[in-house]
Amino acid sequence: MKKLEFILLSLLAACSPVTEKIESNIVVPRIQYTGGADNASYSEAKLIREGKCLYLEHADGSKVLPIFATKTLDWDMETKSLKVDSDTYFLGDKAAYGGGESYPLEKNNYSWITEVDPSCDTSKVIVISRLIRPIEQNYQNEE
Repeated sequence: MKKLEFILLSLLAACSPVTEKIESNIVVPRIQYTGGADNASYSEAKLIREGKCLYLEHADGSKVLPIFATKTLDWDMETKSLKVDSDTYFLGDKAAYGGGESYPLEKNNYSWITEVDPSCDTSKVIVISRLIRPIEQNYQNEE
């Protein structure tokens, strides 16, 4: 009888539909908000995704891992969009930020809300306390 049950269960498993692998969600690193940003240094980059990681890719192809220190932050998997404070950015959108040079991540230097996923490249990170629309895009919106 047990052999028959095993055979029936095996046949049922073989006949069940194959479930599609669910796309893994992005892990957006975030630290405590410490106040407004000094945008003395200005950079523009495109939001891209690699695995569970969100990067800012510059025109020359280099990329940095943003660590957000913003008031609010939310990744929407359905729309593939990042809401930072009151603005929403989609994958492929250009965004502008200030903050200076990128550097290798020293995890112990921060009070984490959401830690960096271990699969992300942390050789070049930048703390983002404010993300804005690129200047050319802001100018076009005012016309």
